[in-house]
Amino acid sequence: MRGAILAQFPAITVGLTRARDTSNITTNGFSIGLTLPLFDRNRGNIAIETATRQQLKDDYDARLLATRSDMQRLSADLATLDRQRAAQIAHAQSLDAARRAAEQAWQQGLLDWPTYLAIRGNALAADMDLLALRQARATAAIALEALLGHTDLANERTSKP
Repeated sequence: MRGAILAQFPAITVGLTRARDTSNITTNGFSIGLTLPLFDRNRGNIAIETATRQQLKDDYDARLLATRSDMQRLSADLATLDRQRAAQIAHAQSLDAARRAAEQAWQQGLLDWPTYLAIRGNALAADMDLLALRQARATAAIALEALLGHTDLANERTSKP
């Protein structure tokens, strides 16, 4: 932009010239050049540079806004995953207790095999859902820490049971 603004003023160039041809004739002289911005005073180039600067600022502001939005979204996702994980832990524990009771009932002959397998399958599915929630939370925590530029906090957050 600085060059575009300086180009709106007259430019004076001074130079020395020296020429020599094949017949050993040498000519020496000097030249003066004057550039006069009479009509537009370089307004077009100044406008282009100003627009480029504004575009760079707008791009920066858009990236900053997107980063802030991503931070808020990831923080909200982490809070949601924490609530889901707490509920899933309680659900998995109740299904595990039901599985243990069903196992005892099956061993005593009070429960048939397909019913016991269904209860055991539900307990295993709840455990798998809990593992999937833990993985999703760890992924979101790592994404947030990478966005923030931290590396040590991701290990602390993902090591929670």
